[in-house]
Amino acid sequence: MSGAAGNRGSLRLDLTRPADSPPPPDLRIAAGEAISLGLCESPLAGKTTVTNLLTRRLRPDQGRVLIDGLDMRSLDLLTYRRQLG
Repeated sequence: MSGAAGNRGSLRLDLTRPADSPPPPDLRIAAGEAISLGLCESPLAGKTTVTNLLTRRLRPDQGRVLIDGLDMRSLDLLTYRRQLG
């Protein structure tokens, strides 16, 4: 996947939630960072939802998921999933 200059390999979760909900996670992973991500939170806090958004099993109603600076919805699903992991 090729994205906007300077964003290659980056991931950003940019979501909105209703006012009465807990704030969404501020998840930003810079290009070139080697990380292991563990989602630890109370029940019903959105761990599965975040995982499903990152694997594109869900699409956000509002906000967006950016991969290499591009909206995830514009990427080829099979190509993207092959690069996960």
